[in-house]
Amino acid sequence: MFGLEHRVDLSPGGILERALNASSITIVSAHFQGIDRMSSKLMVEATSHDDIIEAIRPASGERVLAVQWHPEWRAAERIDSLRLFAWFGMLIRGASLEEAADRAAGLGYEGMSAKGTGTA
Repeated sequence: MFGLEHRVDLSPGGILERALNASSITIVSAHFQGIDRMSSKLMVEATSHDDIIEAIRPASGERVLAVQWHPEWRAAERIDSLRLFAWFGMLIRGASLEEAADRAAGLGYEGMSAKGTGTA
């Protein structure tokens, strides 16, 4: 189904970098659109090597994140996807962005392949 993988850099100090415990990750993406003009009310959380914005969130701190990739694709094989979904689950249960990010970053998954790990 999806076969388009590429690396994205997570914004230094961003919530994704914190939650995924990585500075870059490999994503599965099949998009052809992108953000042309960024609102001052949003923060960039991830970009591709060609400066395409791959993830954003509100600057005001709401528990919202938009990603331009498919974390659900083979999620069980990708530690970054598992951490992302764990983070989402903690947010739904009421954790703060930071608390959930710190807990998700600490999750280890036995038997994960190198393909599913980010670069710290």
